[in-house]
Amino acid sequence: MRNVMVQNNQTAENALQVTALLYLQEALAAERYEECTELIGSAKELGVGQTEISTVLASYIRRLKGNGNEANQNNARRRF
Repeated sequence: MRNVMVQNNQTAENALQVTALLYLQEALAAERYEECTELIGSAKELGVGQTEISTVLASYIRRLKGNGNEANQNNARRRF
């Protein structure tokens, strides 16, 4: 019975960690940057590692760069 309780506790911790990362991702997507520091702090308190946080931030930056490049390419096509 003890093993089941440990597994359930680990599952709950993992769910909280994933939820914290999703909140960070949503704040970035909505450009609510003022919330990000607090969300990162909360994620760290829940045991989320710096690697996972950096992955979310890097993904957001790549998406921004990708969208910017795509928009620039579309504008360039319209000019000709």
